[in-house]
Amino acid sequence: MPTLQVQTNVPLEGDAADRFFDAATDAVATALGKPPAFVQVSLTTAAMSFAGTTDPTAYVSLTSLGKVEEAAPVASRALAELLTTHLGVQPGRAYIQFFDCPRHMMALNGTPFG
Repeated sequence: MPTLQVQTNVPLEGDAADRFFDAATDAVATALGKPPAFVQVSLTTAAMSFAGTTDPTAYVSLTSLGKVEEAAPVASRALAELLTTHLGVQPGRAYIQFFDCPRHMMALNGTPFG
C-alpha cells in the first residue's frame, strides 16, 4: 500500500504527468520491494516557496506498511532523482518525509490490513 504524495509548485499536464506517475510508481515499488499494483501516487500543484523563493520546490511524503525505515536511504535518492528529472526540483529544495503505518491503521476494500 505504498502511498506517495507530492506537493509542488511545478505544474504538470498531459503526457508529462503520465510519465511522472509511471516513473514515481516504479521508483517507489523498486525502493520498497513492493508490487507496482499496490502503489498509489498523488501530485498536487500549489503555491509554495522554499528558502524565501518560489523556484521549483516540493514536499513529498511516502507512507507504507513496513520497509520504510530501512528503505529510506534508497528511496530518498530515487525520489530526489524523480523530482529533478520530471519537475526540475533540485534535491536541496525538497523535503521528503517517511511514514511507517501500522497494518491495523490502513484499510483496502473496507477491511484493515492487520
